[in-house]
Amino acid sequence: MHGGDGGFGQRSWRLLSHDENQVTLGLTSSDGDLGFPGAVAVVCTYRLLAPSILRIEICAEADAPTPLNLATHSYFNLDGSPTIDGHRLAIHAASYTPVDADLVATGEIRSLDRTPYDFRQPRAVGADVFDINYVLELRTRERPSLAHAASLVSPTNGVALEIWTTEFALQFYDGQGLNAERLGPSAGLCLEPQGFPDAPNQPGFPSVTLRPGMPYRQVTEYRLSLGEPSAST
Repeated sequence: MHGGDGGFGQRSWRLLSHDENQVTLGLTSSDGDLGFPGAVAVVCTYRLLAPSILRIEICAEADAPTPLNLATHSYFNLDGSPTIDGHRLAIHAASYTPVDADLVATGEIRSLDRTPYDFRQPRAVGADVFDINYVLELRTRERPSLAHAASLVSPTNGVALEIWTTEFALQFYDGQGLNAERLGPSAGLCLEPQGFPDAPNQPGFPSVTLRPGMPYRQVTEYRLSLGEPSAST
């Protein structure tokens, strides 16, 4: 799912630059690393923008064709409750990519109509289990411009989060498998902009192959705001 054991998320990145509002990190993956062809150089910048935006820009280049599908696997809990149950979520997607028993994409793109995965209208999370890749709407161009992908709101304190991204898809994981010190199941949820999972093996999916001379670039913004908590809380 995320590059296997020893993937990019489990490595020490180099600090390339920093100031009070941003930090830029770098990582080099050699040819054959984790079985992937080609040497890949990745640069990731985390930048704070006014009034309350975290902007993540990831760029990469390769010296040979290689699959590259990077995702930010951050967990969110907007009110500090023991679980994210009750957070209200909306995802701008009308379809998703089903998986088999091993959580590998089957290659199908299926409508969300009459499924428990449909978040086109905001609704509370917590009743079902989610680890699903959503096909974001309005994705008609290669590496599209920044677009609104999803919104998350805590009805307890009114804190709201919007996800804007250039990516084609969004993985929603509800954190059911969390089991760490001070963090139990569903202590946070993930909303991960990405390309389609298993795209190299699914000819009907948009390509995630990075080629020499055609740099990879992903931009995602997590935009926070504060509204009024619901009257029932």
